[in-house]
Amino acid sequence: MTLDYEGDAPQEALDPGSPFYPETRSRAYGALVRAEVIVSCVLMVAVFFLILIQVFSRYVLNSPLPWSEELSRFLFIWLVFASATFVMARRRHISVVLFGSKRIGARAVSIAEALASVIVIAGCAVMAYGSIALVGASGRLNGPVTGLPMSIVYSICVVSYLLMAAHAVVNIVLALKYPKQFEDDVDLSRVGA
Repeated sequence: MTLDYEGDAPQEALDPGSPFYPETRSRAYGALVRAEVIVSCVLMVAVFFLILIQVFSRYVLNSPLPWSEELSRFLFIWLVFASATFVMARRRHISVVLFGSKRIGARAVSIAEALASVIVIAGCAVMAYGSIALVGASGRLNGPVTGLPMSIVYSICVVSYLLMAAHAVVNIVLALKYPKQFEDDVDLSRVGA
């Protein structure tokens, strides 16, 4: 599905190798990734301000607020998992290019990328299954100070792993459909030689 706003996208975003390419092709996918970015930014600002409140109350007022430390820890858990989803969507996780397309060809690199994404999907499935068990096991537990149910705190794990698996599926489609995006990959074994 081509978007109406594709013409407004920067030219580099229209290249299949661009991390923004899937967002220019689907309005729903673009909205999902933007929501992930917004949630991550809101969580980061919230954690920052909670830590500022904790530092102020501890060192200026000499009366620490125990709830702010616990809440910032819970929000940090959400921040890490929410951020991982949009990093996966933009294909910005840490990676090492062992063999560039100059050595094994762009098609072989695209197949390797697709296989790596299949492994990611399998890992996400295992972790999502384990996260569901964690959420179920923590159903009767509450945070000691805030009283927040721990199942809510850990529910982000399930959501995050499912979203990362969905992004990996998109990455498989892009890798197999557009192998030419890997034509300029640098071979790690030749760097610095």
